[in-house]
Amino acid sequence: MKGRWIFIVVLVLSFSLVGFGQATRIVIGAGTPEDKALQTIGAETDAQKRLALLDQFNKDYASNQAAVAYGYWQMLQAYQSLSEFDKAIAAGEKAIELAPGNLEILGSLCGVAENLKNFSKMVEYAAKGGKAFNGIAKQPKPADMSAQDWANRIEQDQNAYRQSYEYLEAAAVNAIGNESDAKKKLALIEQFTPAFPNSKFETEITQLTMAALQGLNDPAKSIQFGEKALKNNPDNVSTLLLLANAYVDENKNLAKAVEYGQKAVKLSAVKDDANPDQKLTAGMAKSTLGWAYLKQDKAALAAPELKDAVGLLSDNAQLLEEAYYRAGFAYAKLGKKADAQDVLQKCIAMNGPFLKYAKDLLNEVNAIGKRKR
Repeated sequence: MKGRWIFIVVLVLSFSLVGFGQATRIVIGAGTPEDKALQTIGAETDAQKRLALLDQFNKDYASNQAAVAYGYWQMLQAYQSLSEFDKAIAAGEKAIELAPGNLEILGSLCGVAENLKNFSKMVEYAAKGGKAFNGIAKQPKPADMSAQDWANRIEQDQNAYRQSYEYLEAAAVNAIGNESDAKKKLALIEQFTPAFPNSKFETEITQLTMAALQGLNDPAKSIQFGEKALKNNPDNVSTLLLLANAYVDENKNLAKAVEYGQKAVKLSAVKDDANPDQKLTAGMAKSTLGWAYLKQDKAALAAPELKDAVGLLSDNAQLLEEAYYRAGFAYAKLGKKADAQDVLQKCIAMNGPFLKYAKDLLNEVNAIGKRKR
């Protein structure tokens, strides 16, 4: 935490570090020279002086792996308080080399990587923590312990690390969501999935995966992944919409696109006009369904859905622009020239990604009356 040095020492009678592949904790014995030195360092409020003391501490106790790991961890926090994030990362990585699987150090590293907006590092550290946490349950049961006692022991050990595990899990999901490059996003998801099995963020990860696949312009893969996800959660509106759009992009199985669009519209029906999230989801559903109808050449069914979508998406410029264009397309198909001109002019005025398409369509609509004369 910036501006504050977190000083934590577990006071017991021995030193310990568990091996690779499992969650670990640094333990410093109470009353030992290392413990006394750390208490002195903890009393120092100046970060630069504290760093010098920690550097000396690591030299003095170089033979004690646990103590040096702890020293580097504290250096990470000191550098972070000074906003020297690259140095904080370097110190933290030295700490985790000595204390592999330490979820607290990995959590600190993840926080520094977030300061740097280094999403790949955030997921890397989180995944290491997730694997270490799940390694607890993979330990072999001692021969002299009953199955129930061992299960209780595993649960107790996991509970000790659960808060750190959940922090790393949430941080990784946020990092994946903030990664704008579709290919990199998929790579991060591939790291996340085995490290956090049965994640409570499964829905979010599904949506991020499908969006990334669509960003790679691979609707076939999006459909394959989405259908699998939909079996596990058939009423997930986001997955329904992503699938409906993927089928439309593929320009095949439009009946399924309409089916999923209709279900999404039903599930997202606005029950509270004051809820912006509800309105946004309902607007997206109606826009998607309207576009699917248009692909089926059913403009009469598309137009009312798209008219509703325009009203619901007023707070989201990007989606509103798309809905304006789609509505203009539907009105043009129905020969409703004035309505088409109205929404297409509004689309053009937004000066966004649909500008060229809206201008071209408006020129076609304007030419309709001229051709008859």
